[in-house]
Amino acid sequence: MEEAAKEENQVVVEVSLDKIPALVHHLYGVTDMTYLIANFNMIALAKISHCQRCMASYPAQNEKTDKTSMNRVANKRLQSSFYAFKRAGIYYNENFFS
Repeated sequence: MEEAAKEENQVVVEVSLDKIPALVHHLYGVTDMTYLIANFNMIALAKISHCQRCMASYPAQNEKTDKTSMNRVANKRLQSSFYAFKRAGIYYNENFFS
């Protein structure tokens, strides 16, 4: 993607966000988790690529105490990606968790 942008080809990244609940099974039982997911649809050279990245997670039972801080963590990670896109000359839409 960055190589295509460096070669002066237009590269566009569409960013959408999801909050996904999931049950995680482990040795000591099951934990109900919430995952903050970023979906990246990258369009370059007439091709579309898809990528998902987990930006943060927290136990669902701790939503009242952890949601705000984990949104902050996820948003800092998103900001880092957006900065890299900007440096590479990639067009993108900024989306943040709230």
